[in-house]
Amino acid sequence: MESRCASGYARFVVLSCLTAPTENNQMPARVLIVDDDEVFLTTMKQLLEMAGHQVLVASTFEDGRRVLRTAAPDVLIADVRLGPFNGLQLIAMEALNIPVIVISGFDDVVLQAAARSMGADYMVKPFSSDALLDRVEQKLADAAGGAFQQSRLN
Repeated sequence: MESRCASGYARFVVLSCLTAPTENNQMPARVLIVDDDEVFLTTMKQLLEMAGHQVLVASTFEDGRRVLRTAAPDVLIADVRLGPFNGLQLIAMEALNIPVIVISGFDDVVLQAAARSMGADYMVKPFSSDALLDRVEQKLADAAGGAFQQSRLN
């Protein structure tokens, strides 16, 4: 196995050493990240790409809607606060049939309950890179009936 390691700190996620998958016959998962924090967006994109995923990004609610409609992602990661809109509105307006992870800097029980009622997971910033990767992998595995597996070293 080839190991790739990145160091650096962005406001919420610290990249850690990861192991890239070797001969994997499955297509990489397509992950859409919608977040208006450019530094955080770039950091999450790098992290998920290093884990073997194809990553699409959008920094506005409108761009997120457009990418959802045209790119058919396998999982959505959306920030709660997206200008005048929020990630929950994105889920509701698009009637999504894909796994969703909502992220927020606020540990708000009302938002958490709303996310769960829409079938989404809710993660509070800051969170570790391992926590995000584990959650993405779990959502993909659940969506594929447990068939999706992503190999990596902790």
